[in-house]
Amino acid sequence: MTAGEAPGDAQQLREEIERTREDLGTTVEQLVAKADVKGRAQARAAELARQVTWQARSVMAQAPKLAAQAGKQATGRAESARGTLAATTAGARRKAADAGQAVPGPVREASAKGASAARKHWVPLSAAVGAGVLSAAAFIVWQRRKR
Repeated sequence: MTAGEAPGDAQQLREEIERTREDLGTTVEQLVAKADVKGRAQARAAELARQVTWQARSVMAQAPKLAAQAGKQATGRAESARGTLAATTAGARRKAADAGQAVPGPVREASAKGASAARKHWVPLSAAVGAGVLSAAAFIVWQRRKR
C-alpha cells in the first residue's frame, strides 16, 4: 500500500480481482467444455438414446391398442362382406327358383332325369366327353396338315 491509497480502495481492488478470477474460471470451464468434442458427442448420444427409448416405449404402449383396433376393423369388414355375400346368394337362389318355375313341367322332369343319370354314370360320361375332345383335336390337326 502506498501512502496515497485508502484502506477501502485496497479492499475493493481485492474483491474485484476475486470476481475477475471467478469470471475467468467460468470462462475457462466453458471453453474446455466446448473443446471437449468427445464429451459433447457422448452427451448427445446419451440424449438421443433417451429419446429413442422413450419413443420405443410409447410405440410399445400403443401397439396393443392399434392391433385391437385393426382387428375390430377387419372383423367389421368381414361381417359386412359376409352379409353382402348372403344377400347376393339369396337373390341368386330366388332367381334360380323363379327360372325353374318358368320352365314347363316335362322339361323340368327331363332335365332332372338327365342330371340324375349323369351323377349315376359319371365315369362313362367323362370317358365319352374325353374321347370327343380328343377326336375334335385330332380332326383339327388333320385339317391343318392337309393344307
